[in-house]
Amino acid sequence: PAIISIFLGRHLEEVVDVLLGGDAGRANGEGGSIQLGVTTLPNLPRDTGDRNRTSPFAFTGNKFEFRAVGSSQSPAYPATVLNTIVAQSVDYLASEIARRAAQGDQRLAIQEVVRETLARHKRILFSGDNYSEEWRAEAERRGLPNLKDAPSAIDALGQAKNLELFDTMKVLSPRETESRQAVMYENYAGSIRIEAVASLQIGRTMILPVGYRCQSLIAKAIRDVHGVAPDLDLSGQREHLQQITTLVNALKCRLDDLESLVDELDGQSGGHGGTPGASLKEQSVFCRDRIIPCMNEVRKQADGLEAQCDDEMWPLPKYREILILH
Repeated sequence: PAIISIFLGRHLEEVVDVLLGGDAGRANGEGGSIQLGVTTLPNLPRDTGDRNRTSPFAFTGNKFEFRAVGSSQSPAYPATVLNTIVAQSVDYLASEIARRAAQGDQRLAIQEVVRETLARHKRILFSGDNYSEEWRAEAERRGLPNLKDAPSAIDALGQAKNLELFDTMKVLSPRETESRQAVMYENYAGSIRIEAVASLQIGRTMILPVGYRCQSLIAKAIRDVHGVAPDLDLSGQREHLQQITTLVNALKCRLDDLESLVDELDGQSGGHGGTPGASLKEQSVFCRDRIIPCMNEVRKQADGLEAQCDDEMWPLPKYREILILH
């Protein structure tokens, strides 16, 4: 899910509610407890096993799992970001507790800081289906960001609060963060270009030829049957030929559109002797807004042909073969 929320489990959410209410002694501890090693905080009841497989950030028994790392992504940078956030949070909590403890009771200071912090950030807790439309609407109401694509997420990295976070914690200077942001934009645009070129090659050399052969086969069958029995009703066969022809024509047009967009991207980036005319961010946005939708249209027409063409003609594994036979 693009919306980052935290799943604690029913029992730990009860603990949060109790802590916010100021009475830690009422927490239900059916599943045992987690020893925190801090005498000023109560032992937490251990989660009894409920799991939320749709949560991007879940507490599972005795640890948090961050599940939002991309399948092709190294976990190193996400781990760096998480560790930086934790370090900044611990620094804030320790400083705030020390400041208040200097003015009064340490135990009371800890409880106040924990309670205020939980109240301020409770909006990120969610136990339901993270893929549901209801959660998207609720997250918007809570003011949680919903970064649905890579360019939007990469752009958020350059926000002032994020630059300040890395700089304050001595992890990355603003310029170093911006350089990594530029690399991410470049990698994204480069990856989409590779996928677009692959789509062109597969579409032109594997799928279109099958469409043409299928057209020819149906047309020949209609012609042969009509020559032998001109009075027979061949409207169904002609309709089938029309469907194939429409799909082949649409696929050819979309492939031409995709090729033009790839050439335009190359011109923006200075490829093939062109002069760079767009920033890395603009190239990434171009890939998101223009190239990916066109690739989806190419796929739509190819999927249509897959459902219409003879199995023996089709050069690629079909969806049903991938899902069922293999």
